[in-house]
Amino acid sequence: MLIKRSTLIALGFVLLCVLLGSVFGYVGGIATKTIVKEMLQNSKKSAEEGTPKKSVTITIQAGQQELLFDQLHKYAQKNGLAIVIAKDETFYDVEMWREDIRIYGSFKADSGILSLYFNYNHFEQTTSQTISVAVFDDLIDDLEVYTYNIPNAIITERQHRLIITTDKNWQDEELFTQMNGLAEKHSLKYNLSFYGSNPSDKSCFLVELRGEGFHITSDCHYNSLDKINIDFYLDYYKDSPATSQETVDGLFNELKSLLGNIQNMTVTEQP
Repeated sequence: MLIKRSTLIALGFVLLCVLLGSVFGYVGGIATKTIVKEMLQNSKKSAEEGTPKKSVTITIQAGQQELLFDQLHKYAQKNGLAIVIAKDETFYDVEMWREDIRIYGSFKADSGILSLYFNYNHFEQTTSQTISVAVFDDLIDDLEVYTYNIPNAIITERQHRLIITTDKNWQDEELFTQMNGLAEKHSLKYNLSFYGSNPSDKSCFLVELRGEGFHITSDCHYNSLDKINIDFYLDYYKDSPATSQETVDGLFNELKSLLGNIQNMTVTEQP
């Protein structure tokens, strides 16, 4: 009788373990799937955040930091945006957001430059929502209005980007020649500078073309097998010329055509 009872107890214990194992296995499976799903979603959000729809910079003079922050708070309130400006070691983090839009960037006090990026709010926006590019344009137009309240401040918006991919036979001088020729043809200011990790290192270059109400730059280029970005910007201020947009569009198409005829490189346009 004792043996029979012990056998039943042992059998009951085995069945209980099997049942608990099934339950925890099921719950664990759900938890694992949830974690994997969240990781994939976060990865997708991070990838999407890497390509903001619009980007601008605001340059102010020394002593205008508090005025800039005050205008940003007024701008956020006007457009229904929450705003947080937090100081880091060498710069300020700037975050503005609402259900559909997120604006983020940083302000460097030593240079007086605020960089802002406009993107969808991937953390709150549902996938079924569609936001027109005009929404971003309206937000930037409104930002211009508040920027004009800061004496001598300039807001800059990137309009176009050319991406140059080169091969081993590429010579940087080919780019310098074409951009210098474009500057001379249209009476633009041309500047070529070199810099690197030390004063004698000229592995990195910067080309700048400047006209009335706009400028064009190439990025830092460390080796001939890398890619070069050429960016076209509009500079907004109270008296900016109305022809700047048309001029920038024309220069973009012209330079794209000129560079497209050079061997050992591929030119693509980033939307």
